[in-house]
Amino acid sequence: MKLGIIGYGNIAKAMVAGLDGKFNPIYVNDRKPQSKKAYRKKSLQDFKIDDIEKINLDFIFICVKPKDVKGVLHSLQQFKNKPYLISVVAGINLTSLENMYNSKKVIRIMPSTAAKYRKSVTGIFAKSKGREYKLAISVLREFGTVCELTSESQFHEFTSVLGSGQAFIFEILKNYRSKINKFSKNSKELNRNFYNFISSVADAYADGKDLEDLINEIRSPKGTTHAGIISLKRDKVKNKIDKAFKAAELRSKEIQNEYK
Repeated sequence: MKLGIIGYGNIAKAMVAGLDGKFNPIYVNDRKPQSKKAYRKKSLQDFKIDDIEKINLDFIFICVKPKDVKGVLHSLQQFKNKPYLISVVAGINLTSLENMYNSKKVIRIMPSTAAKYRKSVTGIFAKSKGREYKLAISVLREFGTVCELTSESQFHEFTSVLGSGQAFIFEILKNYRSKINKFSKNSKELNRNFYNFISSVADAYADGKDLEDLINEIRSPKGTTHAGIISLKRDKVKNKIDKAFKAAELRSKEIQNEYK
């Protein structure tokens, strides 16, 4: 199977890292050709748009910014034997993509940068659930798990929770890192302490326990943890997080309206 990528930003680099060693080479088209240093770790090969039919790609991932999608897809309309298009672009729906591409061979996905660690939770939706759809799922599973969405409209919320969600957690963790810094002798110790703190959260969850049970393992009646939990609930932290999800979801809908 031959894979191509147009646009080589953060999400594309994460996917390539997750796919490295599975599909060689992976053909990349970007405004800036990849340096030789990039080729040392990953089997990348630059390609020109005009060479798409010659390469005979099975799938081509579109990983550009929303404002650049129309220009990119119009440049692909010239080809009779178009590869199946997999859009990683937030907000632009299948009908718009099909019109820009002049083809029904379109699938939408929403991965995360966790693909780099083969831990992305990737959403997928297509109008047709045929052979190419199943092949696309097999590719996506190489860098994590896959959620088959039941409607395209689910992408707005999926993008806010799983596409953007880790960034929200990182924003919160910045406060923890700042506090942990007070008890660390130097930056090396800070990084080690902070890593142990955040990695232990995943380790605890990996034991298979319910989140409330994990909280109760730390909390004791009338203790320090209990006081902090009460404060979080009093300040309605959950509502603030939900508000961040809604803001990201709204922006996804705005992008869809902008690029119809």
